[in-house]
Amino acid sequence: MPFIASQFYPRAYTLLPAGLAVGFGGGPLWCAKCTYLAVVAEAFSQFGGRHRMGQKSEVTVVRFFGLFFVFYQMAQVWGNLISSSVLTHLTGTSNESFEANSTAYLLRDVSTICGSNFCPNSANAMENSNLRPPDPRHIHILSGIFLACMVTACLAVTFGVDSLT
Repeated sequence: MPFIASQFYPRAYTLLPAGLAVGFGGGPLWCAKCTYLAVVAEAFSQFGGRHRMGQKSEVTVVRFFGLFFVFYQMAQVWGNLISSSVLTHLTGTSNESFEANSTAYLLRDVSTICGSNFCPNSANAMENSNLRPPDPRHIHILSGIFLACMVTACLAVTFGVDSLT
């Protein structure tokens, strides 16, 4: 949450400490996640019901990790869908202008305007509306939505996940 919150006032003295907090806090959290999933999966394989009594705990651990990473990757999909819908709705733009100019882009020599030859201040770059950054107000709205999602997730973990003791 600190890194998303720092996006409301993005300066070096807000982003760097928030990035360090996320970086140093991420390692212990990933270790704790692995420990929690392994312990819960082993307990589930032992006490999970009649149909799981003969199953090895390693199989259950792998299934728990697989389910975790399904939800973990789905968070990126949902985040991209939220970003796309919010920015498209707020700016009111679509790909119509890009589609109208796509013929002009196809006729140009791609190697002169892409890759290492790309210059963001050139006339070619100014024609592409996708290169214009969003309005800071839109970035704040998007950051607020993601911050609310993170607070909701923290509350769900706090009140919905049992402790190991």
